[in-house]
Amino acid sequence: MIALATAELATVFGGQGPNQTTSDGGIVSSTTTRSNYGYCVDQVKQQTAEQYKDTRPSILGFPLPFTTDDNATARANATMQNMVAVCGQPPP
Repeated sequence: MIALATAELATVFGGQGPNQTTSDGGIVSSTTTRSNYGYCVDQVKQQTAEQYKDTRPSILGFPLPFTTDDNATARANATMQNMVAVCGQPPP
């Protein structure tokens, strides 16, 4: 299970912080709102990726082609387990 910080948890359950993005282009402005479940899933994926780091060799932050990530399977399994444990089942 992944522990979320109190500030992150507040935004997952009803907060407006990171769930809403506003971009102002002068004449045109737009606001994008994400669901709380979508934000929770993104946080779980990010924290699981930090726990199971990519093991492929990289140059300037880009993984080299045709190399293998030894943590890919463990990261995918942990993401699925943590997603259900932390965020619950997806909304209908």
